[in-house]
Amino acid sequence: MTVDEVMAELKSLGKEQTLATYRRHGADGEMFGVQIGELKKVLKKIKGDQDLALSLWETGNGDAMYLAGLAADGSLMTRKQCSATISLSV
Repeated sequence: MTVDEVMAELKSLGKEQTLATYRRHGADGEMFGVQIGELKKVLKKIKGDQDLALSLWETGNGDAMYLAGLAADGSLMTRKQCSATISLSV
């Protein structure tokens, strides 16, 4: 799958009620409101694609970033990539 395909799928899976819940719990920024169970279904399609995971992280979309965190293999990441991930999540 490509980043555009994954983003389109995430957008179609987003729910306003889920997004409202995430916002109530402090989430901000761009996101679609995809439930975790739905993200895990998408994960099955992309698991093992490290480049795609890194590209999803770079979108800045909360749902895509969460999915990227599930899909990425930390042992394949550079020190710089790990540092950027840590600083963005704080």
